Amino acid sequence: MQCYVYLDEAHSIGCLGKTGRGACEYTGVDPADVDIMMGTFTKSFGAMGGYIASSPELCQYLRSHSASAVYGNSMSPVVVQQTLRAFEVLVGDDGTTTGADKLAAIRNNANYFRLKCMQMGYVLALALHACKPKEERRKNKRHSPPCCIALCSCCFIWAAWRCMASSTLPSFLS
Repeated sequence: MQCYVYLDEAHSIGCLGKTGRGACEYTGVDPADVDIMMGTFTKSFGAMGGYIASSPELCQYLRSHSASAVYGNSMSPVVVQQTLRAFEVLVGDDGTTTGADKLAAIRNNANYFRLKCMQMGYVLALALHACKPKEERRKNKRHSPPCCIALCSCCFIWAAWRCMASSTLPSFLS
């Protein structure tokens, strides 16, 4: 039996890691150790489309067999340029610190969110934080990526909404 490591970077590319390169950079995992990586350009890059990064054989198979590749359109040149420009800004190739400033703001907001949730009594999972070395986890207990809270009761959802709506906590419920 063969297993593959699949990483969905849809919510981490552009916001996790020192330079925004996603979960691999954040956790220190070599991207070459991931068999299939995918992500979107709709969130951090304000564009449309996405990517699959894998072996040439798998990418060719997807190009010839997936409905979106066979029946859909390619990304328009304008959208491709917008995505490339967003990458340039993110890594600082535009000569500014805008990308680094945005990444710092995301980290600060995530840490603030985590702190406020903990102060309100929520028990939060440390997801990607748990992938870091034990010494680093001890040192940075309150530093982690944005987190999700699973609320399993309508009463809890209503109470969480009221608490979050009445605070300065950057949050959303869906």
